[in-house]
Amino acid sequence: MTNKYIKTKALINERKLYKISQLTSLLGITARTVRYYDQLGLLPNVKRTPGNMRLFDEQDIALIQKIRYFQEKEFLPLDVIKGRLFKETATDSQSITIVADNLLGNNHPKIHTVPGADSIDTPMPSRITGYTNCFQSLISQGFTTIYSYHSALSPNLEAATIAANTHQASAKIHILPTHSVGGGHHLYVTAIANVLQASDSENEVEMYTEKNKGLVLDVFMSDNLNLLFPKTETVTKLQQDLDAQRSAFNAIVTFKNDTFQLIDYYQNNTDAIDSIGLIIEEEAALRAGYLNAIAITYNRLYAEANALTNQFKSAYPKASISVTEADSHTQSMIQGDFIGVSVL
Repeated sequence: MTNKYIKTKALINERKLYKISQLTSLLGITARTVRYYDQLGLLPNVKRTPGNMRLFDEQDIALIQKIRYFQEKEFLPLDVIKGRLFKETATDSQSITIVADNLLGNNHPKIHTVPGADSIDTPMPSRITGYTNCFQSLISQGFTTIYSYHSALSPNLEAATIAANTHQASAKIHILPTHSVGGGHHLYVTAIANVLQASDSENEVEMYTEKNKGLVLDVFMSDNLNLLFPKTETVTKLQQDLDAQRSAFNAIVTFKNDTFQLIDYYQNNTDAIDSIGLIIEEEAALRAGYLNAIAITYNRLYAEANALTNQFKSAYPKASISVTEADSHTQSMIQGDFIGVSVL
């Protein structure tokens, strides 16, 4: 995929999560009504702040609008509306599982990985064979529904898609790009696996998949200009000229719409890392303070990664925070010295 050069000073210009007072003002209903819907299970997976305050996303808003329509236009009782909104296919509690790229390691009982698939040296035919064998093994173990999640730029997305076509008659295999890289992919898939472990419900998995894909944020600090430009003779000459004139170049980029987008750039690591901290602070504000997990990945910038880890532990004490050296796939994709911060 060709990277695009996009300069943007703001990652997002709209709110991601709403407090109940903001929601009721937006929809013209009472807080008591919203809480009642939640208590009845009509608003599954509502997020909460560390102080246990409910937070609502766009999918919650759409659900409430559907509920109001069924109540006011079709005069349906809430139990009937619940059945209509959440038609659950009867499934064995052990019939659903997840396959995913293994970008930050995996020890989750609901996630299966393909050995060797995350090595940059594995050729495509071997990847396809690996996923074909993986799906066949899971089907033989009795799994009838498989959700296969893959990082946006990973060749495993294509390999799994090809492999799944040979098994669709035996099981439902959903191939799903996470539209994230590195730590963001890891956080997203792990969160979905936790939902599956708690509920074993196809509806729950699919709803959570949809609800949370817009909440993953990947931000990187990198000194690699190739991350921003397609590799051409003109760009190579530009990079050589810049290399000759600059003492340092630290780009701040986000991964959005399956491409890296430039936010800003700095001449020293300290300013660049401070910028990442401000971006995460702004993101937390858009989520009404909700940051459930933060994953920090790095290549050769161990001290800087640890400094960010300590900063985030102080600022977001309720969030789960991990720091990991980037895997070979992410290193080959971003290159150079870098730090990645992903939040969910």
